[in-house]
Amino acid sequence: MNETELYRATQGGELRGAYLFCGAEELTKSEALGRIYARQNPDVAIMNREELRGPSAEELRAACSQLPFFDEKRVVVVRDWSATLTEGLERYLDELPSSVILIFLRRGEEAKTSRLFKLLAPKKRVVVFEQLTVERATNFVVREAALRGVELPRQVASKLIAMVGTDAYRLRNECSKAADYAGRGKVVTEEILDVAVTPSPEFDVFALLNELLQKRKGAALKKLKIMVGDGQTPLQISYFLEGRLRLMAHAKELMRERVPQAEAIRRMGGNPAAARIAYSNAQRFDGEALWRALVMLSQVDIKLKQGLVSDENGLYLAILSCF
Repeated sequence: MNETELYRATQGGELRGAYLFCGAEELTKSEALGRIYARQNPDVAIMNREELRGPSAEELRAACSQLPFFDEKRVVVVRDWSATLTEGLERYLDELPSSVILIFLRRGEEAKTSRLFKLLAPKKRVVVFEQLTVERATNFVVREAALRGVELPRQVASKLIAMVGTDAYRLRNECSKAADYAGRGKVVTEEILDVAVTPSPEFDVFALLNELLQKRKGAALKKLKIMVGDGQTPLQISYFLEGRLRLMAHAKELMRERVPQAEAIRRMGGNPAAARIAYSNAQRFDGEALWRALVMLSQVDIKLKQGLVSDENGLYLAILSCF
């Protein structure tokens, strides 16, 4: 079952029995549970909901055996369950009362080899809430802006995603800050994002890397000083830079293999927005120079860990020398 099918089943009141909710996107997972709760009678909802953490088999059976109080459905949510709980669970789940919705709520991913996953997947009762794609993240944040009474052009939304990633919680928070800064009825611009949004360290590194790739060492030095002033340690900066270069190297290899851009970005994995930026940067950077910079930056990382580069000026010179 995918998220769309879950939404339709929820709105149609068709949910019953056991389900497993898992996946990287926590906000949409939480909202899906909220929609299930919203179907309950609000006057008696508190009596028809129960959340269990690490329950025993007896506690789980007791929670599911209760009849709903003046409502059609009782919702039981299980978190942090043990592997022993799922042993011998198959027969019991088949015998669950039709008045119970039992949700195993996993934070993050659930191993496909787990007993519970293998038990519920063939019944189409596993819902994987996957990390938002760039397109879904764009639609999400444009909608969030509209709910806050501002307009967010899709081009500006793309920059917001590049700045903070595709995590829905972060997108919602940063969109809210930009909307408050713009004011109701206004348009959020890229300039507003630069002022109101707190970019991820990864975005700062991309901005630094862009200056380095353009051979603008003065601007790169200024950016480095700002990053250090904002509390990022030399080791963090070096680590993130090396990671971005490795992602670019991966992109360069996929280009050499003539893999189409969309497929290459998918294969690069991680944050889709970050992969897209790395792919674009790799197109503008000579492969040999890229590997040379990567090797030199790896040496900077080793020197930082060994304490051979300790002051800020040493960091600046070491990084600038790689490009």
